Amino acid sequence: MKTNRPTGFTLVELLIVIVIIGMLVGMLLPAVNMVRENARQTVCLNNQQNVGKAIIGYDLDKKRLPWAISEVRLPSGTTVPYTWALAILPGLGRQDVWNDFAKNGVANLPKRIDVLVCPNDLLKNSRDNALSFGVNCGPPNDTGDKTTINTGQFRVKNSSITTTKVSLADLSSTNRIALFSERTTTASSQQQFTYPSSPTSVTATVLDPIGFLLKNSTYGAMEISAALPSAHPGITIMTFADGHTEKMTNSQSFNDANIQRYP
Repeated sequence: MKTNRPTGFTLVELLIVIVIIGMLVGMLLPAVNMVRENARQTVCLNNQQNVGKAIIGYDLDKKRLPWAISEVRLPSGTTVPYTWALAILPGLGRQDVWNDFAKNGVANLPKRIDVLVCPNDLLKNSRDNALSFGVNCGPPNDTGDKTTINTGQFRVKNSSITTTKVSLADLSSTNRIALFSERTTTASSQQQFTYPSSPTSVTATVLDPIGFLLKNSTYGAMEISAALPSAHPGITIMTFADGHTEKMTNSQSFNDANIQRYP
């Protein structure tokens, strides 16, 4: 005589299956997150490589590196400031943006240019004219002035500020001289590829949104003793004057020994 037995799962069996699925998901999620982070790092690294090529191309064309901040006079007679990032846009395939800026100023600029933004930089991803990178503006003046800076390879030049140009040809040890790096948290409320006003002096505050300063071994002013703020866990991605890009751990000290500057 056959006994009718239930063919479905019992409650205990169902709970065991749920627990096993939960354990598997818990094991897989970190791996999935790591894959996603590695993908975002790859995007950021590729963005930096493209920006680095554009800077090098600008230098070859103009025989100098772009100014960290400069200004242009519009056909209307108005003078407007701009950053290094806006200057290299023709080398990133956005000649149209530069042409429009030189004619109309910031009025018609696109709200976002993807190559200038780190995919992990969530604050920048939510704002207009975002810029996730800062150029190497060198250390403070070696004269002891801890606020005035125009000694690195990226400098400020406009009608109020004069300085000499710097070209990649002037640099030595280009494989250890930083061109630019991620700089994704400090001054993030101001960090944009446009610039709000034309400066009349070159100070840390002026350079803060679009560049970074190296340690001054003599005076220690505005020292960067740890990795630059980065949106990637544990690393900062940096591009050097020879065009190569590196992932640098946050335990590396950012000083003149590791990240040299002009001259």
